[in-house]
Amino acid sequence: MNRRDCIRYASAAVFAIACTSAAPWKEGTMADAEVTLFYLPFNYETYVPVTIESIEKEALCTMRVSSSAEEVLVLRRFLTEASKGQFDGKLVRLKAVGLSASPSFVDRDGGVLKQPGEEARLSTDSFSELKAVLDGLAKSHGCQL
Repeated sequence: MNRRDCIRYASAAVFAIACTSAAPWKEGTMADAEVTLFYLPFNYETYVPVTIESIEKEALCTMRVSSSAEEVLVLRRFLTEASKGQFDGKLVRLKAVGLSASPSFVDRDGGVLKQPGEEARLSTDSFSELKAVLDGLAKSHGCQL
């Protein structure tokens, strides 16, 4: 066997091992990654401010959803399309972990914190649709809102 044949067979063997032992669709990889949503309904009134630090504890519903679920795709689209605006860090109603490198937050009025220092605002239509999507998702996860 010459050197070129040896490399070709070795490459085929390495490829076969890689494909059978570390396939990207196996459990625990990005292909089936989860997004965690900490949700307090947007119209929910609180006596104590709900902040980015306290939303996990204050949330009425914690949901783990596949990153490819339709609701997650809708959320991702809305957050991406949000235009410049203000975010109120004392009226947090949603924390989404796993959409991007850092958690995203939405306040009671549709203000968005995409990542530290990047604030935006959902359009009225997007915010209304997001409320409906999250309420439906919460109910399907057995949350009592």
